[in-house]
Amino acid sequence: MAAKDLEALAALTSFPVYVGLPNVGAVETEEDFLKLGAYAVFTEGLIKSIENADSGEFKPSMAGFTISDGGTANINFGVTDGVLAISGIND
Repeated sequence: MAAKDLEALAALTSFPVYVGLPNVGAVETEEDFLKLGAYAVFTEGLIKSIENADSGEFKPSMAGFTISDGGTANINFGVTDGVLAISGIND
């Protein structure tokens, strides 16, 4: 997050992925995700939420877990094909 490395974020993502940004929604492929651009994905709200997330408060479940400061901006992880991966990004 701090480096705003979209390729690294994409490598952790399972596609298709939901991206809760204006006029985005479901993103089918890594290529389409990268086309969104780092500026669009790494919003100020998302960066602050991830920076302020309390890792001691993560509550993993069979559905996965969310990294967030408690607000609406977050990154959701779940298991896809036996691998933990990003399943949603919300601003």
